[in-house]
Formats: sequence, structure tokens, C-alpha cells
Amino acid sequence: MSVGLICALHGFLGQGSDWEPVKNLLSDFEWYTPDLFAPGHATDLTFSGAKSSPGKKVFVGYSLGGRIGLSVLKSQPQLFDHYIFVSVNPGFSDSDLASRKQRLQSDSEWADRISAGNWESFLKEWNKQGVFSASSVEPDRKVSDYVIPKLKESLKRWSLGAQPDYSELIKKNKSKITWIVGSKDLKFVALAEQLKQKNAIDSYLKIESGHRIPFDSPKKLSEIIRTVLESHST
Repeated sequence: MSVGLICALHGFLGQGSDWEPVKNLLSDFEWYTPDLFAPGHATDLTFSGAKSSPGKKVFVGYSLGGRIGLSVLKSQPQLFDHYIFVSVNPGFSDSDLASRKQRLQSDSEWADRISAGNWESFLKEWNKQGVFSASSVEPDRKVSDYVIPKLKESLKRWSLGAQPDYSELIKKNKSKITWIVGSKDLKFVALAEQLKQKNAIDSYLKIESGHRIPFDSPKKLSEIIRTVLESHST
């Protein structure tokens, strides 16, 4: 096994196993892929194992997992050698109070829809959102895979409406950040362009994919992760 640790965090409704297609292509590295919402799994946002791991450490966060990763970068900037953000929203401008209020309300409404009794209906509506329309894969999600209160709480605790605008944080740490979007995910391509225009990032990578890059393009994503790890090898 190569010296190197990949800590990968899934998105909302995600599971640690979501990374298996990518992980299988990078089996020569150590992986840590926590489950945030599964029964019997404690929510671990400290990534304490990364502190004691030898070699280079890379964080990979998809969607909500990437937004949580931004908070890790802010609170523990030296924990990882590099951060790879995949289909991640950097946050509303602090002055955009209307968008923040609207998102808080929307996430609260989504949370209220989640229950074991109406799981299929909720899942169908969730997957109908425009942001997923260009993705070729719809992950199989069973209600038994989740602790419902954890899902509901996460929509409120980690709502984009409550998230800071991380543009300045990204700018300050741009040398240790790789920003990735799907080429068909037009909303997030636009967000990446905005970051570039603010000089928060010098460039970003576009993968032939929709929003769900780990599912749509695991091979290309694995190649980028490997390049990052090997460029940080000693």
C-alpha cells in the first residue's frame, strides 16, 4: 500500500460505500470513508485518524461532504495536505439575505418531508431536482440504510442558508485546493467561474459528468485524486 491517506466524505443521502467505485481504482492508498447517517455509526467530523496517519493526507468531499470539508479547512487548516472539492457550493454572499432565508426555508421543508412512512415519495421528489438532471446514475437508497433523525437534523444544521461564504477561505488556501465540477452541471460550473473571477481559485477542473461525479465519472475522479496524492509524495 502506498503511503497516503484519502479521507472522503459523501453528500446528503450518501453513504461511505458511495466511494467504492473510486476506491477500487485507488486501492493502493489507505481510505477513510465515514457514514454520517447510517445506523450504528457515530457521526465523526473530527477525522481524528488523519492526525496520526503517516504520509500525505488528502480530503475529498462531494456536495454536502465538501461543504463540511470547508468547515474542517477553516477550523483545522493543517489537518490535510490537500483538499479536493467535488460539486461543492462555496456559500451565498453574506449580503444575500434573501437567498439564505429561502434556502433555510427550503431545507426545513425537505426535512419535514422525511419519514420512514413516505420514504419512496420523498426520494422520488429529491431526485427530481434540476441539479441532478444531467447525471446518468441515480443511487439506490433504502430507508433501512439511514437514521431518519440524523437526516432531518443535517438539513437544518448544515443548510446552505446557514453556511458562511467561504470564498475568502478558499482564496487564502487556494494552493492546497483542487476544485472540480461536472461539465453538464451548469449551476456549479457558474459557481466555479464566480470563484475564479474573485481570484479565490486560479482554475478548476471540469469532468464529463452531471452533479453526481463520484457516480457518473469514478475513473476520471480517481485519476485526479491519484495525481494530487502523487504530486504530494515525498
